[in-house]
Amino acid sequence: MADVPARAPGELLRQVQEEGGRGEISRERLGELARLHRTTPALVVSLYTFYFPRGAEKGTRVCTGLPCALRGTQEALNRLEASGHAFDSVPCLGYCARAPVLYKDGAYYSLGHGGFQEIEESRREFVEANTQRLADYRSEGGYSALVRFLEEKDRTFLLDVLANASLRGMGGAGFSVERKWKAVLASGGTERHLLVNAHEGEPGTFKDRLILEREPHRLLEGSLIAALTVGAQAAVIALRR
Repeated sequence: MADVPARAPGELLRQVQEEGGRGEISRERLGELARLHRTTPALVVSLYTFYFPRGAEKGTRVCTGLPCALRGTQEALNRLEASGHAFDSVPCLGYCARAPVLYKDGAYYSLGHGGFQEIEESRREFVEANTQRLADYRSEGGYSALVRFLEEKDRTFLLDVLANASLRGMGGAGFSVERKWKAVLASGGTERHLLVNAHEGEPGTFKDRLILEREPHRLLEGSLIAALTVGAQAAVIALRR
């Protein structure tokens, strides 16, 4: 392995995404990728299964995450096992407020007193009917804050606004947003990237997908303002499949 140059983690992720998008990656190929990128097979498998869970399009999956477990996942499992239905268990399917949740062949279902019922807000036609349109957003003043911000010579004044508003991250730690952005500005180097974390990783807080579906332009405007404030040259919105 000494003659194989170490590769950046980002390159490994891009390759996993590219090959995973074309179809299932075999165990042998995952091992080859680990050797090629001089890393452990466990890391490659973790990236692959996180971004490309089994049965992403077809088959049945049952959420066994904490919100679903507290609201009757075991009953859903018992019903499926009694009917001889094959399924996979997964840690989260979203729609935590409708727990317990089941996914089958492209549709999401909630287990209620009357059995499994499709979750209306998960249907494509529902999402498309309720998403935020660019024309509507602009008619309500959307992107006007970005336009005004572009005219500012010193955009760091926004840090004082964040401090006065006591805006904090909602991922669990409640860390000060103003302190995070100041740390980015104080870091060495001139190349910066803004990463919008839409991975929906906190159990019981299904929100990121709703924001992306219902208010995409509000998210984009806020992301652009944040990128301009910290001097980022690019913004990336990261989400799971």
